[in-house]
Amino acid sequence: MNEELRRVLILGGGLLGTSFALAVHRACPDAVLECIEPNSEHAARLAQLGVSKHIYSRPAEVTATYDLAVLAAPSSVCVAHLDFAARHATFVMDVCSIKQPLCDAAESLHLHKQFVPSHPMAGKAIEGPVGADASLFVDKTWLFLEDWTPPAVIVRLVEAVGAKPFYVADAAAHDAMVACVSHGIHITSLSAMLANDDWRRAKYPGLPDVSGPAFWDITRLASSPAAFWADTLIANADNVVQYLQTLQMYLSRFEQALSLRDKENIVTLLETARLARNEWSDNPHS
Repeated sequence: MNEELRRVLILGGGLLGTSFALAVHRACPDAVLECIEPNSEHAARLAQLGVSKHIYSRPAEVTATYDLAVLAAPSSVCVAHLDFAARHATFVMDVCSIKQPLCDAAESLHLHKQFVPSHPMAGKAIEGPVGADASLFVDKTWLFLEDWTPPAVIVRLVEAVGAKPFYVADAAAHDAMVACVSHGIHITSLSAMLANDDWRRAKYPGLPDVSGPAFWDITRLASSPAAFWADTLIANADNVVQYLQTLQMYLSRFEQALSLRDKENIVTLLETARLARNEWSDNPHS
């Protein structure tokens, strides 16, 4: 790693925070990493991994200063500790999946030159550091905001852990986009799980035994931690509701076409979806 970021403090020893610590340690073994993690089990796991020089149980214990503080906790926690992080680090970067609350808080604290809103599009349906992986960010998109231009040193760090920087216009655009490709997809996955479980309980107790890869792929996100996702979805509720309304429109079209045995319309819907998926796959950043 370039010498400008020798000391890094990570607030949050969950999946993203611990994975980032592992990734930085692998890419930059001389960097000094310290973490804040109030959960004793998570802290114990961090200690086992051996990548953090010191693990604090709460921010008040921190007296040192850092080149970078990484906020890797639920967005409400990150907002609450933004001022603390800014007092202890030259740069403060968050990795939350929503940006508007963080950017609003940073604006109110006059941190435009210090705060770096970001969002790695990476994760697993696992809570805590048990699933942490130094390769979690490799070849994954790492979002930055054009109106909060990240310092070159931060971009180089993100590239060093294997991620691909990508820029969106602002916090509003970011939150609307992730409502589609992340938050809304999460609800879609959970809804499929709930619908199948209703059928299992009411009609077919053997459904888990006959479920194939498609079922397990689409319902994978149902294993995600509920409390974290409830806070995230509520924080981005307006955008997620708009996505769900669009989703319901297409579900209704399929339902109507099937009810009418309208093969032509069904084929049109299926083919339109196939072509759209191919276009997304061929041109991910178009």
